[in-house]
Amino acid sequence: MFKEVVRGTDDKKTYDFLRFYNLYNDPKEEYPLTKATAGHFWVRWPMAEHLKAHFTSLGKEPAIKAGTPDPYEPKR
Repeated sequence: MFKEVVRGTDDKKTYDFLRFYNLYNDPKEEYPLTKATAGHFWVRWPMAEHLKAHFTSLGKEPAIKAGTPDPYEPKR
């Protein structure tokens, strides 16, 4: 959420804050900052809880590495 690439070959842009897109009003993710954006910043707090839980789960069970053949069988 802090990094963005417009097209696959473009340079990666890094931001100091999360970028939020309203996918109902802006499905192409073209306008992250509008006059209405500030009214949607409340989403940062609930999303932060989800991100913490996600990173905690990755600490317990690491993500599947790219290129892993199907079907994936986790080691137990």
